[in-house]
Amino acid sequence: MTPGSSSSGDLSGFSMTELFRIDADNQLTTLSEGLLALGSGVDASSVLEELMRAAHSIKGAARIVNVDAAVGIAHVMEDVFVSAQKNPGARFPQSRIDLMLKGTDLLRSVIFDTEPKPTAAEIAEFVRKCGLPADAEESSAPAPTPKPEPAKQELAAQEPQAAEASRSETQTRSVRIGSDNLDRLVSLAGENRITLNRANRFNKEAEEIATVQRSLLISLRGFAETFAGSPQAAEHLEDIRRKIAAAEDLAEQLRLGLDEYSFQISQLGNRLYTEALSCRMRPFADCVLSLKRLVRDLSRSLGKPCRLEVRGENTEVDRDILERLESTLTHLIRNALDHGIEPSHIRDAVGKDPQATITISAAHVSGRLVIRLSDDGRGIDPEYIRKEIVARGLISRVAASTLTFAEVMEFLFLPGFSMSNKVTEISGRGVGLDAVRSTAKALRGTIRVHSTLGAGTTFELSTPISQALARCLLVDIAGTPCALPLARIEGVANIPEEETHYTEGRQHCDWNGQRIGLINAAQVLEFEENQPLTSPLSVVIMSEAGKQFGVVVANFLGEEELLLQPLDSELGKIRDLAATSLMADGSPVLVLDDEDFLLSIRTLAGEGRLRVSKTDKHEDSDVAKHVLVVDDSLTVRELERKLLTERGYEVTTAVDGMDGLSTLREGKFDMVITDVDMPRMDGIELVEKIRANPHFRDLPVMIVSYKDRQEDRERGLEAGADYYLAKSSFHSDELARMVEQFIGPAYQS
Repeated sequence: MTPGSSSSGDLSGFSMTELFRIDADNQLTTLSEGLLALGSGVDASSVLEELMRAAHSIKGAARIVNVDAAVGIAHVMEDVFVSAQKNPGARFPQSRIDLMLKGTDLLRSVIFDTEPKPTAAEIAEFVRKCGLPADAEESSAPAPTPKPEPAKQELAAQEPQAAEASRSETQTRSVRIGSDNLDRLVSLAGENRITLNRANRFNKEAEEIATVQRSLLISLRGFAETFAGSPQAAEHLEDIRRKIAAAEDLAEQLRLGLDEYSFQISQLGNRLYTEALSCRMRPFADCVLSLKRLVRDLSRSLGKPCRLEVRGENTEVDRDILERLESTLTHLIRNALDHGIEPSHIRDAVGKDPQATITISAAHVSGRLVIRLSDDGRGIDPEYIRKEIVARGLISRVAASTLTFAEVMEFLFLPGFSMSNKVTEISGRGVGLDAVRSTAKALRGTIRVHSTLGAGTTFELSTPISQALARCLLVDIAGTPCALPLARIEGVANIPEEETHYTEGRQHCDWNGQRIGLINAAQVLEFEENQPLTSPLSVVIMSEAGKQFGVVVANFLGEEELLLQPLDSELGKIRDLAATSLMADGSPVLVLDDEDFLLSIRTLAGEGRLRVSKTDKHEDSDVAKHVLVVDDSLTVRELERKLLTERGYEVTTAVDGMDGLSTLREGKFDMVITDVDMPRMDGIELVEKIRANPHFRDLPVMIVSYKDRQEDRERGLEAGADYYLAKSSFHSDELARMVEQFIGPAYQS
């Protein structure tokens, strides 16, 4: 159910309890907002009137549905507000605000039957405190039990409700609709919009038919007039002219009718689609009230005066996203108050307002929902974090010194990573920011940190506006239409192949003054490429943790807002794929999971298996040089394979001399690297057999062995090896340098 006015419309589907809860939810919101406003120093007279009316309405409605606990709580709260109204100009103390907020919490618990349920003793204690004078709340004197009101007063209790109902006639009415039904409605509206797009396509085809028809009619007129010289043809010619004119009028009427029909049905479909989507949307303000309460309570608990400023309260947010945003923003507020904001005496000493400010803003930016939470506290010291991650053994001191600010901030989101030295009720257990990151990922969003030391910190959360919709870039990957969500996309570019370069076997290009690596999307998704790419390369510029790279696709298909269709749960999680959808013309499209996609890229890069994006203009000289590595040690084989693959060489491995000789005969290789001590056939014998074969006589051969004595070297070189390298002392650069010296770089650019 959706809270709202229920004064008119068909309410037959609601029980009295449901109607009571709808009304009570509104009144409880009024109580919370009013009490928080009193705490901020507004004029009390107008606010107290609203508070009294809200408590009175809850009391009367609760009596009707026999929620006796709510009747008693609301009654004593009403007495407190009435008593305060009798003393205009008097201050409503913070202790009273705290007590009334406690009462609001108790009312919500008993009305909505939430856990933990208040005990009778807790309610009795609250009632007792409400009966005490404002300056004697801590006294142990019991408060008089409120007497039941006469039946006449029970009827009078309904009068404010009737007035409230009268005022809300023009407001939005509540209806009950299941979330599954709502999702199906949105899905059907999306399908309807696609059908309308097909109708538009048929309209264009009808226009083309009409154009052809007009051309044929013109030809027919010319044919008829050619034979107009004889008297017998005059009558037939006139008949043809009349039919031609009638056909032209009919074609024009058909075109105009289709245009009008297409416009009207398109407008209707778009309105249906927009209205269906709006049913899923709620204002950001729906989660703000609890955050205001959190800031008030937590700042008082920590002794750090703080106010919350909210911007963009009317920004529309998908209901599913809004439900998860509240806990996420709660984590960030706790983090800001506990870690970011300084005590008031420190703020005063450095010239800051002793009362800190936390600002939350919500807005739609480039088709996405962007939530920013900022504080004006001490900011984040990246050098302190560097020391912490080194001290915890997460990274070496040398590596830490090379991290950018964005990379340093990434450590804040690690599970178990906390900047607090002690565990409290608020923080110190290393949970919070990792939960924020997890929520952002689950919402197909991102979280970023911006901070200035001494000035404050901003967390920026970006998600799709709706979980049902995603603004995507449509691309062709190896003949398959795919959609990339715009969250990670920085831009697109057409890069001529001659402007790409190769470094250690990696292809890269320049974009906006930066050198970025290129990745073939077809390789990442393991799609079979039916034809080579064309130059210029179609490149999607993506970013992750401040780093940019280019994803090479076959072609750009445009940008579109897609209605996402989740994958069948029986399929399980399919790597790199988030959902499916239909494009405007009704064609199916795969929606990629950008997190999975980035993980696949990192995996390929870590294994050194990223290949060059080849086009139909590639020369044979650009094919990777092929190296055969022969060694009985799996560790050594993989080490050498990885070292060479990372530099672009194609590498094949063999487990001993006999396997190596067989592999050499079956393939085409540019160089052989072999060990000496191996079973079945050692490296010396392998080298001798290679040199004995006229096909391999000039093939470069390098021995890499732990045997480092002079006689071992001489024996290997006498067998025909071109170079002898000791395993105990070689470095990756040395191995790669010697391979390049013999056969050149992996690619010729």
